[in-house]
Amino acid sequence: MICPFCGDAVDDRSELCPTCGAQLDDITYDEDASFDEGVPSNKTAIVALDPEFEKGTKVFTAPTLESSSKKKRTRRKNLKIEKDDDERDEFAKMWDNLKIGFKRMNFLEKIALVVLLLAAIFSFAPWLKNPISDTWVSGFELEGIYVAISVVGSIIILILKMNLRLGLGFSVLHLVLAFLGALVPVYLFIRGTGSQQAYLLSYYIVLITACLGFLFAFLGALKRFFR
Repeated sequence: MICPFCGDAVDDRSELCPTCGAQLDDITYDEDASFDEGVPSNKTAIVALDPEFEKGTKVFTAPTLESSSKKKRTRRKNLKIEKDDDERDEFAKMWDNLKIGFKRMNFLEKIALVVLLLAAIFSFAPWLKNPISDTWVSGFELEGIYVAISVVGSIIILILKMNLRLGLGFSVLHLVLAFLGALVPVYLFIRGTGSQQAYLLSYYIVLITACLGFLFAFLGALKRFFR
């Protein structure tokens, strides 16, 4: 019980306030009384509480209320999860398109794709060796970069053509790029290595795979055209 005159806590059984001596037994509290009426009420009693009296009280926040910083962290976390999901979805979609394009190829075109891919990989391997100086020259330092660009472009055009069902012009472009990829190592073979140099196994792998890639690509295009 709170004394409405001084605001001190009073025992419910007390008739007099021990602090101010006010008579408490004949005071009635109107629960519906307004602050402006000047009548003591529970509302005025609560307002009149001494701050020292409330020092031991505990304040509990509602568990459903989140701080702004926690909300920001949750929002950033959700955005990161959504971004990761989108990236995974894009990768999965691209991979599905590659599989669809590969399934639509005939067996000759599939062989050409694999063989051209090997030619692109070995284009960056060592092609030449000088036994006197014991130095190595990679295909990238020679014309191997043109082989890689040509055969990779041919592979991309072939996959796009199969996946999007493009016309004859893309078949011609696929064959032209495959032919250019095979032409480079053939030209180097005809030109020769020069004195004190010898081609390595990786060069011959590119020479064989690039030529076979063009051959199978050409036969695959003919098979598709005359089916």
